[in-house]
Amino acid sequence: MSSAPVYNASQPSGGNPLEVNVNAQYAGLEFNYVYLVVCGFLVYLIIPGIGLLYGGLAHKKSGLSLLFQSMMVCALVTFQWMFWGYSLAFSRTAGPFIGNLANFGLKNVVAAPSPGSAVIPEIVFCLYELLFAACTVQIVVGGAFERGRILPSLIFGFCWCTIVYCPIACWTWNANG
Repeated sequence: MSSAPVYNASQPSGGNPLEVNVNAQYAGLEFNYVYLVVCGFLVYLIIPGIGLLYGGLAHKKSGLSLLFQSMMVCALVTFQWMFWGYSLAFSRTAGPFIGNLANFGLKNVVAAPSPGSAVIPEIVFCLYELLFAACTVQIVVGGAFERGRILPSLIFGFCWCTIVYCPIACWTWNANG
């Protein structure tokens, strides 16, 4: 058995996946990222749970719209996180305040080791942090609770995730922040 190749940062996605197994560096470490994926999907269960909580606390006429709002917030934060949110929060070349757009659109994220641990692929770490971002934004947007309409709350959630959550995530969990 040959040793696993080292991640090649000079090539996009760690190398050509047709020539080399870019995930070979994680062989034997599957438990680490399977555990992180399972934990991420347990966090995902919180999102409709928050919607059901807010729907149960609300009047009968707006219960379904609050559940719909929680799913729409999750979709919107997923869009934001995949395009620039992850890069603003966890860029390897981040400044002291906020990251840059080096990973815009999850560029060079697929097979790279995560910023927190070399035994976890960065794409799995990105998924885990995405679910926490969606859950956090849903809690913040839920503060409108029957007093606001869905579209303005989605716009607020999108802006809040970009302007507030991403810098705080960079300060807290990024080694460069």
